[in-house]
Amino acid sequence: MTLHVLTACSRPENLERVARSLAATPCHWHVRFDIERQYVGGQEGKNVLLAEVHDGWVFFLDDDTLMHPKLYRRLGTLFEEGGPDAFVVSQRHSVLGILHAAPENVHVGGIDIGQVVARRTLIGDTRIPNTYWGDGEFWSEILPKGKVVYLDEVLSYQNALAQKEE
Repeated sequence: MTLHVLTACSRPENLERVARSLAATPCHWHVRFDIERQYVGGQEGKNVLLAEVHDGWVFFLDDDTLMHPKLYRRLGTLFEEGGPDAFVVSQRHSVLGILHAAPENVHVGGIDIGQVVARRTLIGDTRIPNTYWGDGEFWSEILPKGKVVYLDEVLSYQNALAQKEE
């Protein structure tokens, strides 16, 4: 099982903390810089990184989001051939509180890019819209196409600057 973590970065000062959240995770971490913040939410950078990945699993980890250290271990037993196409986990969001992993929350404003680990094959040629709400638009299009497991456990933390690591 290959996990690709894709990070569009406009705040390099956060990368050390993001890297620490990945320390126990066997993954390929791909980073694309957008220091001038040319693209809304880093969407274009995420799309460029996505175009470079052709296999395995994909997890978008923004430069202000942390992966819970248990995420990989929790999903590790579930990453099976013939198993689900995607996993949605709950996320502690700095503004919205807990974004719960549930099918009814897969909509604009209800899901963040850093809540989903998906097979690359499920995503196909779909790309993230270059809008502030692109995360919800993207997952709303992708997730109905596959078998999805919803884990209502907080395994992702949005806004690394505002929250303490657990």
